Amino acid sequence: MVLENGENIKYKKLILATGSRVRRIEVEGSELKNINYLRTLDDANAIKKFLKSGKKLVIVGAGYIGLEVAAVAVEKGLDVTVIEMADRVMNRTVDPIISEYFYNLHTSKGVKIILNSALVKFEGQKSVEKVICSNGDSLKADGVIIGAGILPNQEIAESCNLECNNGIVVNEHGQTQDKDIYACGDCTNHPNPSLNKRLRLESVHNALEQAKTVALNLMGEKHSYDQVPWFWSDQYEHKLQIVGISGNHDRTLIRGSIDEKSFMVFYLKNNELIAVDSVNNSKDFLVSKKLVANKLKISSDILCDQSVDLKNLIT
Repeated sequence: MVLENGENIKYKKLILATGSRVRRIEVEGSELKNINYLRTLDDANAIKKFLKSGKKLVIVGAGYIGLEVAAVAVEKGLDVTVIEMADRVMNRTVDPIISEYFYNLHTSKGVKIILNSALVKFEGQKSVEKVICSNGDSLKADGVIIGAGILPNQEIAESCNLECNNGIVVNEHGQTQDKDIYACGDCTNHPNPSLNKRLRLESVHNALEQAKTVALNLMGEKHSYDQVPWFWSDQYEHKLQIVGISGNHDRTLIRGSIDEKSFMVFYLKNNELIAVDSVNNSKDFLVSKKLVANKLKISSDILCDQSVDLKNLIT
């Protein structure tokens, strides 16, 4: 392995834990000041200095990052507008039921959300002053925060001629096509036996658990990575928790009350529970993680019946 300073380091085993970076948007005016991304502590500190009452903030992207920042900013007295090119918020990760709930939550707090509209360009002298959208809107802005996803840092692997496909391709042990090189975390494209597909995950849970798998294999203990992914997002006083990957389901069920702001959405395929979205119900969410991992097959009546303790369904 050759370092940037020319130093050579020999290895018997090598781990690539290169992580990921923000997806930067290159449009006219993207070099203007006060256009920020949120990935590092320095990014957070720069944004913190800007969050002052009365400022006009435009957020590009209505995913987790965009909506979490919107929640903080509007409560600090900023005039917040979110633009999203899709037809609903968090469209890649949740059901329309959850999207509608959080859309209504944010708009009730004063956040303006513009859907079906993409960023075209920024305008301004030295700092950003306007955000031009594909729907023709021209939004005044004292600052912009962009949440357009991340990209895996796979360039080192590519330079070694290792297979990459939206991440460094590894097997169930975290091993690349070179048996002496492993990879883990955001940078990997890995198989998930529970989901029966390959995927790249951007989560704390995946980074920690896949790292443990690689460490065990390096120590000589054959261990396969097979975790049901889970995520969370805090927006205002509301907690969204997700386990499993929905999208391939054929039915959704609601347990609890949307009006009372405490409910769960169950995703089923062929009567098997494959994913759960939970809003303000952390206790039942912990049980749901086990139910999804166990690939529970159950009737909709039982799942929706709140008199049934979910813990009793664990086998």
